[in-house]
Amino acid sequence: MVLKNSMSQINLPKYYGILILTVVGFILRLVHIHEYSFWMDEGYTIVISTEFSFSEMIWVVLTADNHPPLYYIFMKLWFLIFPVNEISARNPSLIFGSLCIPGIFMLGKEISNEKTGYIAAFFLTFSAFHIRYSQEARMYSILTFFSIVAAYYFVKYIDGNHDVLNKFSLLILIALYLHVYSVFLLVAFNAIAYLQDKFNHDWIKHNSIIVSLYLPYVYFAIYRYFSIKNGFWIAKPNMTDIYFAVISYFYSADLMNLLLVMVIVNAIAVKHSELNSKNIQIVFVPVLFVLIVPYLFSYYFTPIFVDKYAIASSVFIFIGFGSIIQMTGKLRHMNLAFLLMFLLIVTPTISSLYSAGTYDNFKGAMDYIDAHAEPNQIMILNRGGLIINYLVDYYLDSNVTKMDYPVNTDPNGYRNSWDAQVNEDNAPLLLDYVDGYWGIWLVYIRRSDYYNLLLQALASKYVQVDHQYFSGIELYLFKIPE
Repeated sequence: MVLKNSMSQINLPKYYGILILTVVGFILRLVHIHEYSFWMDEGYTIVISTEFSFSEMIWVVLTADNHPPLYYIFMKLWFLIFPVNEISARNPSLIFGSLCIPGIFMLGKEISNEKTGYIAAFFLTFSAFHIRYSQEARMYSILTFFSIVAAYYFVKYIDGNHDVLNKFSLLILIALYLHVYSVFLLVAFNAIAYLQDKFNHDWIKHNSIIVSLYLPYVYFAIYRYFSIKNGFWIAKPNMTDIYFAVISYFYSADLMNLLLVMVIVNAIAVKHSELNSKNIQIVFVPVLFVLIVPYLFSYYFTPIFVDKYAIASSVFIFIGFGSIIQMTGKLRHMNLAFLLMFLLIVTPTISSLYSAGTYDNFKGAMDYIDAHAEPNQIMILNRGGLIINYLVDYYLDSNVTKMDYPVNTDPNGYRNSWDAQVNEDNAPLLLDYVDGYWGIWLVYIRRSDYYNLLLQALASKYVQVDHQYFSGIELYLFKIPE
């Protein structure tokens, strides 16, 4: 509904090009979407959305998750209507990821012109990074969509339309409750408003409303920040990670280098008088605050930088590249050749994305156990917890006995799967738990070196007869010597 007025102004025959790009983008995002196994993060989405009551879900997300609760609330409602499976769980990401294509076209058109919108939409359509997150049951493609539409109405406000501030406020608030990185985007918008002399009473009033409505979550965001400050999976970035983050949005260093050549050649040909400081600010400032500021904060303070968290910055990078490429008509034929080369390079890139699958191939691993399972066998999971057990149960059809190790002693059955660590003291005790079984499946999920202790423990009594690797998961089968 937020785009209703703008969409009503579109002359459909004139915009067949963007309709074609949207259809192509939808197809690219639909291909293989049902074939990939759920991985750990998607498992978290499903467990949180389906295995907890509404109040329990909100409390777990606020106290144990680094993301705001809106996406999980949406998915809980979604699963009340649709079944839990790979297609259904990923459909929201597919739909919003596809809508990002006409969205970025309209934003690029509003910032610069129609050609910029088309080029930016072209980049997003074939971005393997965006295709990937449109096929994942997480919030990133939905976040991108609301960031785009919020930016669209923000640009309209900068151009003098104060009537859109209510829409902007609602959209940026949705983005804020989808992901904490939207705070950086809101700061970027405030910086632009200040630079463009739009930091007036109306803007301050709407920002005050946004901040006041976001304050209830700020306490929990600060709490989570100090939790991850004491240790988290995000590593401190190095000096080249910012460059590789931009590369990741194109999913290929070759594509990135090609586009850099295009931009440099076109920038040289552009007259200085053709540059628009307002457009430069609207494109550059969000990239500065959403991508570069978190990177610098991670480098010098606490690591919080992940390229997918800063996915909204890719929108402005695409528009920035498109804006420069379209500025000169003298290089029209050369730019067309560049874009054809882009297509030639991007095709194998997207193909490699499809073949890579997901991080944790639970489906492949459990299918293999189903095909080779025999009576009196036990499966040992090196990491326990609700998520892993849910995903194993979801894909496993055979009646193999299943056990977490180290054994979960929590009477409520809940623990953080990353807290269960194998060590030199508890590894030998595994033999006591598997005594009486003639076959042991050892399932290593994102293994670390110290899990060799379990292999050594089993090898002292059993013979390893099989070893299979699936993305993120290793299987070992041990049997009693004959």
